[in-house]
Amino acid sequence: MRIDRAEPAQSGLVRPDNAFLADQQRLLVGWPTKLALAPDLRPGRQPPGARRYPPAGQAGLAGLPRPPLGVPAWEQLLP
Repeated sequence: MRIDRAEPAQSGLVRPDNAFLADQQRLLVGWPTKLALAPDLRPGRQPPGARRYPPAGQAGLAGLPRPPLGVPAWEQLLP
């Protein structure tokens, strides 16, 4: 049975030791191929050969209105 795997091809068809992280134009695309690799996507990690991106500031978010909290489904369904 053929199974398409989520991670990019590895030499020797072995499983990856790190989470996948790639530089795609203005985006950093990453995913852990298993949950144990999730910490490998820590803030500040750069893919090999990537441009150095400065940390994004949060100043632009301060002036935005906050959305109201959603009503839980059980409060909508149960009287």
